[in-house]
Amino acid sequence: MVARVLHVGKLHTTFEDIINSINGVDIDNPFEFTATFTGRTYPQGTLHLDGELALEYVRERYSLPNGDFDRNLTNKSCYLRLFMVIKS
Repeated sequence: MVARVLHVGKLHTTFEDIINSINGVDIDNPFEFTATFTGRTYPQGTLHLDGELALEYVRERYSLPNGDFDRNLTNKSCYLRLFMVIKS
């Protein structure tokens, strides 16, 4: 049996688009850091991030106290907030 592909589509939704579609996400940032590539400072405490800022937040690792270990924590907190907003 041969399957024919009738249509191939591409999803053009990005992480930034998803965050922007829910009007941003509130993050509890455990420590202050300055992003390596932009020099933007993320203070400790609750932050409201749009898509661009959220993407930079989850990508950062070099300026975090424990590097990739802390990056895992920032990713987890961002994705959990995103899922909580989508779920509600």
